[in-house]
Amino acid sequence: MAYLEHIPLKPLYHYTTEAGFSGILKSREIWLSDLQLSNDPRDIQLGLETLKSLTREIGEKEYSPENAKVLDLLISKMISYFRSSRCYTTCFTPHPDDLNMWREYGGNGQGYSLGFRSRAITDMHGRIYKVRYVDDNSRSDLYNLVSEIVKPIEIYGEAVFKDVKTEVEMATALISIVNSLKHVTWQYENEVRLTFASGEAASSPKIPTSILPNGKEKHWIPHKIRQVNGVNVKYHSFPFGKFVKDTNDHREAIFEVVVGPKSKLSHSEVHQMLLDGGYSNFVIKKSVCAFR
Repeated sequence: MAYLEHIPLKPLYHYTTEAGFSGILKSREIWLSDLQLSNDPRDIQLGLETLKSLTREIGEKEYSPENAKVLDLLISKMISYFRSSRCYTTCFTPHPDDLNMWREYGGNGQGYSLGFRSRAITDMHGRIYKVRYVDDNSRSDLYNLVSEIVKPIEIYGEAVFKDVKTEVEMATALISIVNSLKHVTWQYENEVRLTFASGEAASSPKIPTSILPNGKEKHWIPHKIRQVNGVNVKYHSFPFGKFVKDTNDHREAIFEVVVGPKSKLSHSEVHQMLLDGGYSNFVIKKSVCAFR
């Protein structure tokens, strides 16, 4: 189901605070945080409710009673997955200098918007999805998408669970939909998500969780914990940059830095921070936004 993934062709921007900006430059990593604790309380829950409703309708309209039960079983397995696993994500947008984004994510204008070259993101560990913004008017498009994904059940019925590859493909595609649905009121973000799914506990050491760009297996690693407004938030940190041999080369990962409208740092100070971090071939711009 690779058609669900997004391949950016232009730089994508990540808004962050001054502290986040400094941390990203020094660590050469980006943090992917638990999606269930995002600033939108409907994240995941909206996706799950939408998916359950759609598959119930698909089962009633298109499937025999027997196949409808198979579809219900697939959805039950997926819901169980969300109880034992977490989706970690970091957010990008194609908008380099947006007033709402500065207020929501850029330290109320005191932060920075980092423009990453597409290769710096696509070579990171995880999957990339464009967020789908939904309301009642988008139901028919989602219905058709989900119906296509679960089509093997209509064809093979219960025997579909004997083909592990097909079952995993369906489940992965449905999980990606759950993780990428957001209410239309957030549409101004035009969000692109880098996501990484991980179980709360280690699986079999013989089974990799994913594959690196060089073909090497990557196995389960425990999450880290940070505090946000007094709340413990689980996260993973991954290096960014073009993957060369066995590592991510960060040097030309950053295409552009947009300095927030209320930033305390000067152009020359931001320039020196980038040089000190070993970055090259970048430009620095000042935001054209202004607000109190």
